[in-house]
Amino acid sequence: PRDGMLAEALEAGRPVLLTSVPGDLPFRIGVGFGELRPRSVLAAPLCSRGEQIGVLLLGAVADLGEDAVSFAERVAGQLGIALQNAISHRRLATLARELRDSNDRLQAQNEALLAQGEAIRGQTEELRAQAQEIRRRNEDLSLAKEALAAKAGAPRRAAPTCALREPRGRRHAVD
Repeated sequence: PRDGMLAEALEAGRPVLLTSVPGDLPFRIGVGFGELRPRSVLAAPLCSRGEQIGVLLLGAVADLGEDAVSFAERVAGQLGIALQNAISHRRLATLARELRDSNDRLQAQNEALLAQGEAIRGQTEELRAQAQEIRRRNEDLSLAKEALAAKAGAPRRAAPTCALREPRGRRHAVD
């Protein structure tokens, strides 16, 4: 629960003026040579787009009249808009910084992925070259195997022999 003139100004949505400030209230006005007790205190709500932002608290060593209340109300309206703009600007700056940071992280990740892609492409080319070399060697081995198989399976030639023919069709081997 809110208490006091600040809460009253926020709840009412309009300025609240306190004249003849009692001595036991903690209001003080700082001046160059010390502090003074105010005679009047004015609390005006700061709003923008229907949202309460804060309260403008003014103290005066003289009595404040209706013209001061009207002036404070106009100033509070403009100050509320200015504060809302400052808050929005801070939020946008924070979002922009977060977006830049996120973008930087994404860019770094993208660069890392591109580098990985290049490495993978290089490895792929190396593997293709190795596979081609293996295929070539396998082909050479197959040809050599076929040649050995053909050599092993071919009838062996016997050492040349000289045969004499007899008229009857018999042969004699000559050493």
